[in-house]
Amino acid sequence: MNDGQLFRKLRLERGLTQEQLAKDITSRTALSSFELRETDISLPHAIKYLNRLNITLEEYEFMYRQKNPSKKHSFSQYLNGNDAHEAQANSKLLLEKYTESGDNYFFYLYIQNELLSKVKHGQSTSESYDTLATRVKNYLNKIETWGHFEIIMFSNCMYIFNSEYINFVLKNVLPLTEEYQETIYFTNTIVYLCQNGIGLGIHRQDSELIKTFKQKLYSLEENDHTCVSAILRLFFHSVDNFRKFGDKVELNQNLNNVWQLVTLLHQEKWEAMLKKYLSDNNITEV
Repeated sequence: MNDGQLFRKLRLERGLTQEQLAKDITSRTALSSFELRETDISLPHAIKYLNRLNITLEEYEFMYRQKNPSKKHSFSQYLNGNDAHEAQANSKLLLEKYTESGDNYFFYLYIQNELLSKVKHGQSTSESYDTLATRVKNYLNKIETWGHFEIIMFSNCMYIFNSEYINFVLKNVLPLTEEYQETIYFTNTIVYLCQNGIGLGIHRQDSELIKTFKQKLYSLEENDHTCVSAILRLFFHSVDNFRKFGDKVELNQNLNNVWQLVTLLHQEKWEAMLKKYLSDNNITEV
């Protein structure tokens, strides 16, 4: 479904004629030509159409993506791989796509894949780790207002930044992004960032980093229904209650529920991290 067809569908669903939708915006002929042949219309005119349809630009983009999945963005599935061989093949594919198209989207996917492969599989990359990390840092530092792509890049490569920079991003960069991103698009991206941040905090034994990402994750609870978040919220609620009330029997019961949830939702990798957190904080199960 193209843009013209989607506009026509939305107009008809809302009981508007072409004359009614186009009034004081464009001619009816211009709207008709757009709907039937998808002739070009200006962005200001499109926004005015949507406003009359009581649809935000963000909502329209979501509807359009549902009908027309982006082939370009589907390449994000090639980030990393199940093993070193698959990860290396993915890097080659992404680099070839960048060479073919000249689109930096594929180049920075390639860099993310290389960095993730280095950490997960220990394989050598075509460029040094420091060179790749510098490319990511330079790219993010020159952009004032991050979109979905930048947040995911930061989340995937968070381990290359020190805790001070991570906290700076949370306090100064994300609020700018939240001002123009609708919750329907924004939540899952930030949830993924928080989950990675908590994991990194546990790895570094950085209690402040964990606290910051944990609080952010709690603030998203109403719209966040991911498996990992359910596990993390239950775990930290249990630990926080134990620290407050000191009831070890209740802690043990709650942690048993956490481990059962981990198994049920096939998130076993988190069990090792959360048990490391307990050990680092001298909290023992009964």
